[in-house]
Amino acid sequence: VTAVRFDQGGCSGACRIIQSDGLTLERDRGRPLFGSRASAPLQLSSALFGRRKNRANTSVLYWQHRLLALMESGPPTLLDSNDLSTLGETDLDGLPLQAFSAHPHYVPARNAHFGFGLRYGRVTTLEIYVLPDHGPARKLSEVDLAGPTMLHDFMATDHYLVFFVPPV
Repeated sequence: VTAVRFDQGGCSGACRIIQSDGLTLERDRGRPLFGSRASAPLQLSSALFGRRKNRANTSVLYWQHRLLALMESGPPTLLDSNDLSTLGETDLDGLPLQAFSAHPHYVPARNAHFGFGLRYGRVTTLEIYVLPDHGPARKLSEVDLAGPTMLHDFMATDHYLVFFVPPV
């Protein structure tokens, strides 16, 4: 994650690699454990055995004085907004989330960010969350889907959240 700060004296910057639990474990073992798109067999075997690496490498969100690093298949990762150090995964104060979208959308008419997560299992469930400007984050709804899918983004209007759910 990279930060650039501007003030009357000019600008300064910082850059850090997010120190996720998965990255720390791989460094301790001295080898890749979870795979990537470049190593599909390792990635598939990790997924089959329920091990996922939260890379928190897709987007960031500043919400209620918290800096969150995001990716689709894991919970948000809390970062220190002063020095960008990794503080760890967060459940946003008690939400039962397994994943939170990398691209939440802010709806000014609602004074809130909206996001989603997918929960895989016997039934794949789309979980919808709201992060209001004031007050706790909450789960708004959940929708059982016809089968597993991959959702990257969605649309938000003043009154609706629109999801395109492709078959996989």
